[in-house]
Amino acid sequence: MMEKMDRNIVSEEEKESSGGGLQIVAKFLPYWPLLILYSLLAFAAAYAYLRYATPIYQASATLIIKDQSRGAGEDSKIIESLDLIASKKTIENEIEVLKSRALMEKVVKALFLYAPISQEGKLKSGDAYVLSPIKIEALNPDSIQEFEKIEFSYDKSTQTVLLNNKDKYPINQFVSTPYGTLRFLPNKYKPAISIPAKKQMFFSLMEPQSVASWLIKGVKISPNKQSAIIELSYKDPIPQRAVDLLNQLIILYDKASISEKNTLALNTLSFVNEQLSSMAKDLDSVERKIQQYKSGSGAVDIGAQGASYLKNVGEN
Repeated sequence: MMEKMDRNIVSEEEKESSGGGLQIVAKFLPYWPLLILYSLLAFAAAYAYLRYATPIYQASATLIIKDQSRGAGEDSKIIESLDLIASKKTIENEIEVLKSRALMEKVVKALFLYAPISQEGKLKSGDAYVLSPIKIEALNPDSIQEFEKIEFSYDKSTQTVLLNNKDKYPINQFVSTPYGTLRFLPNKYKPAISIPAKKQMFFSLMEPQSVASWLIKGVKISPNKQSAIIELSYKDPIPQRAVDLLNQLIILYDKASISEKNTLALNTLSFVNEQLSSMAKDLDSVERKIQQYKSGSGAVDIGAQGASYLKNVGEN
């Protein structure tokens, strides 16, 4: 009897659950066209995002800093004690140098990042850092007048650049243009080929200071607490530009360090020469005073008298 009652209860529960499921289906059944539409829209949005979203790439590099307080053994301390010209460095100070706007401005000028080149696309313009056949260099980047969009085309047969379909200029030499004194250089990442009309390219001119201030924000520097190694990283839509930026940053940092050491060596040498010159003058003055004293007081020069006596003895 108990078994029958249990079976009846289970069957009733199954009926209620199946009935509840049917009620839910029946509740949303009239809206199935909307559900399908929303699903299609979601897939379309995901496809559009993946198709047109700009991917971001990261480049990284490591740099060794000679910090006396980290990773320095007895041998390195002895070598550093012998190097009297070397300046004292710390990880914290060198990170500030690497993140300085002055150093980044040199990177911007070296890579011509103040004249970014773009290429028109179907929906939006794309970066043409490695696609453009030319690069644009300004004679005096510090006095650049900003321009947002300057269209250009390159003709390989005549080795000329046409700006805004008006003015034509040769490459590899500075020329006077309505946008300043510029030079158009072949891009090492792209063979010098003519640009098809359907792929219009243009460049902008920006102040190096503004570009440097914007780029500094993207440079990440992570010190290693256990050693004198720091890691630099930078994210960019163009992976080659990220690599170039970090490489140029390290190159210019090394040049600045060498220049600082040379300046310190020259200053030290100048100081030593000045001290030697001053000491030579002092010694000469002392010798003159001694001679004046001897001649005035009739003092006998024992050394000179002894030499004269030995000479006379030798002659006799």
